[in-house]
Amino acid sequence: MILNKLNIFLIVVFITSCQIKGEKKDFLINEKDLIPEGIAVDKRTNIIYLSSTYKRKIIQINPDGKVSDFIPQEEDNLWSVLGMEVDETNGILWANTGMALS
Repeated sequence: MILNKLNIFLIVVFITSCQIKGEKKDFLINEKDLIPEGIAVDKRTNIIYLSSTYKRKIIQINPDGKVSDFIPQEEDNLWSVLGMEVDETNGILWANTGMALS
């Protein structure tokens, strides 16, 4: 079967769920093409960090559900973020990022 014209409309909505201090919360992130990869939670501040491989950025979700850029797209030559971890002792978010060379 051959299709001459194919229009696909795709709405992608990411819902992340996290349990903080015994309370489960769901957060809605409706950013197109985010493609999330890594997630980390700062237990001191209850902030959730979510990384994007495609947009090359890290977003943060505050306990009240506000979503904002922690590191904006491609800032400081950031590449795809594959994983993260919060160092709560030193207040540092460690991010694993990489670039493929051809």
